[in-house]
Parts: sequence; C-alpha cells; structure tokens
Amino acid sequence: MAVLATPPLPISLPSIPSTATSFNSRPQPTTSVPVRSTPRRSAAAASQLCTHENLTIDKSSLNVAVANSEGELWAASCLRVRSFYSFQPSFGIEDHKRYLAEREFEALKERVAGKRVGFGKVSCINATLPVSQLSGLSDDLCSACKMMEKIE
Repeated sequence: MAVLATPPLPISLPSIPSTATSFNSRPQPTTSVPVRSTPRRSAAAASQLCTHENLTIDKSSLNVAVANSEGELWAASCLRVRSFYSFQPSFGIEDHKRYLAEREFEALKERVAGKRVGFGKVSCINATLPVSQLSGLSDDLCSACKMMEKIE
C-alpha cells in the first residue's frame, strides 16, 4: 500500500442527510459524507435539521485501488444499493436489497468487461479504510456488510 505524505483529511458527517447537492469550483476544507438514518426530506427541511459531526480520517490509511475480483465488484454493488436507494422497513426488504445488488453486480461486470451497450470499458475504483477509522459509522455499515460476508 502506498503511504501518502499529507495531513489527515477532515470530513464533516451530517446526522441527517441533505438531498441538496452543490458543486463549487473552489476547494473546500471538508467533504460532506451523507449518513442516511431517516427517509429523504425536502432540501430546505433537511438543511434546517442537519447537524454536523466532524471526523478526521488519516489519508495514509486510505487504500484506493481498481477492483479486480468479483468479491470487490460485489462489495461495490452492495454499497451502491445502500447509497442510492431509500428503503422503508418492511417484510422481505433484505431479499429486495439482495435482488438490487445482484442487478447492480451484473451491470457492473458488463461495464468493466466493456460489454454493456452504450458504455465504453470502465474501471471500478474502490477506496477502503480500516473500520477503526470509522468508529461511529461501523454499526451503520454492518447491516450493509451482511451480504458481503458470503463472498469473502
């Protein structure tokens, strides 16, 4: 693993995510990482309720690599489902999440192989951190990791 000679990266973690996204050309000192704990709300309401907790991540612990194995592609697919879909608690939700992850996985494999119509060949880049770097978030991530345990 390459060691970066830069100071730790500060990250601002909201306790209630905002659905508003702004793109600013000026570099910002913090990066906002949404932590979904409630259903989506309107952008105005979410920004009024959002409180931030700062977490500093040591960049030397960050491992960025191209996903080469099916296990790494599966992990990326599971995290895409967790990140881009909102789920209401209901019976059979884990089966539905698994179904969506399987669809994401097949689509990602096609794109990486260059077989997906309308897409050139792509690479899947995964960035990983030790769980110790995410202390408060590890419990939240554990439910998403249940499906990945079978692959490893």
